[in-house]
Amino acid sequence: MVEKISNRPAIVFLLIGVAIAAMNFLGDKSQIQTLEDNAANLVSQIKEKEANLKKAKNASLEVPTLKAEIEQLSQVVAKASELVPKDLSAREVIDVVSKEAKFAGIRMTQSRPLDASRSQSAGVGGASAQGIATQDVGLELELEGSYSQITFFFYQISKSKIVIMANDFDISVKEILDNQVNLKVKGTVAGVKYLGATQ
Repeated sequence: MVEKISNRPAIVFLLIGVAIAAMNFLGDKSQIQTLEDNAANLVSQIKEKEANLKKAKNASLEVPTLKAEIEQLSQVVAKASELVPKDLSAREVIDVVSKEAKFAGIRMTQSRPLDASRSQSAGVGGASAQGIATQDVGLELELEGSYSQITFFFYQISKSKIVIMANDFDISVKEILDNQVNLKVKGTVAGVKYLGATQ
C-alpha cells in the first residue's frame, strides 16, 4: 500500500488536501455566519434595552412634576367641593342670601324654595357638563333697597363660599322718599349642588 501511495503524483494529494480544507472552510464559514447573526441579535437586544432604560429614566425624571400636578389638582378638587357641595339644602341657600341681604342693608320681603320642576321652568335647574351632574337648589326672592344696596348685595352673593346664581330678576321702583329711590327686586337665585359624575 505504501508503494501505491508513493507512485501517485503529488497533485492528487494536493487536490485531496484542498478539498478537505475547502470543506473545513465552508463549515467554519457557516459557523462564523451563525455567530455573526447571534452577535447582531445581541446588539439589537442591547440597543432595545438601552432605549427602554432611557425611557424609564425619563419617566422617573417626570415623577416629581406629576406629583406636583396631582397635588395641585387635588387642591382644585377640594376647592370645587367647597363651592359645589354634595349636601346643599334650601335652608343653607336662604341663610347665605339672608346674611348677605342684611349685610348690604336691604330688606328681604319674601324667600321661598322652588321645587325641582319650578326651578327648571324658571331657568334654574340641574345641569350636566363634561361628565359632572349638578342640581340647583332654587329660591324665589323679593328684595327692597336702594340701587347701591342691591348692587352691593349681588356683589356679595358672587363672592359667597358656595356657588349661587341669580336668574330672571325684575327690578321696579317701589317708592321715592326724600329723593332716595327704593327699588323692588323679584326673581330667583340658586345654589349649585354636586350630584356626581355621569357616564
